[in-house]
Amino acid sequence: MLPEETTSQRVTHDELLIACRKLLFSLTECQQSIRKITSFCEDKAVADNSVSLPYSVRSHIDNLVELKICE
Repeated sequence: MLPEETTSQRVTHDELLIACRKLLFSLTECQQSIRKITSFCEDKAVADNSVSLPYSVRSHIDNLVELKICE
């Protein structure tokens, strides 16, 4: 069970936004690493499957970034 939040522990909107941007950047970097690693895979079916998931995740990340731009 999480402790109750106090006023002094609250995160501002700007701090939350910065943390989310850092998280999205980290996910993007991981996706690039996955693509590089799977390029060495001999089984093309495995490589294709492991690359298709990061692409779908990337589209969700792009949607999140667009939401922020629209605000």
